[in-house]
Amino acid sequence: MLHIFQALKKVHETFESDMSAEMSRVAQLESISQELESLNYANSDSVNARLEGIKETLSNLQNLSNDRSARIDAGIEAQQRLDGLRLEYAKLAAVSNTCSFGGDEWVARFKNNNYDFAFI
Repeated sequence: MLHIFQALKKVHETFESDMSAEMSRVAQLESISQELESLNYANSDSVNARLEGIKETLSNLQNLSNDRSARIDAGIEAQQRLDGLRLEYAKLAAVSNTCSFGGDEWVARFKNNNYDFAFI
């Protein structure tokens, strides 16, 4: 599952890059809005209101993006911990299987030689 979170991280980084480009466009719109206002454009209030709505939406989107990035990073860390625990478990299971196989082998030898386990 770690690869899924890493892929999500790459997709999210692409999204953040696109959002950065949109923010620069909004900055250009803001400078145009100021220019219209300085020229006493009749509908400058309407333009400013729409621009404020765009900026608010972009700000909300930025906050959501930051939250998502934090959740993806937390998911990556959790998956790395889980992968480490799975590896540790696999190592312990391999040792356990080796020991139990050896034990079974000895039990089979005792049974084949008709040893009485009560005395062992």
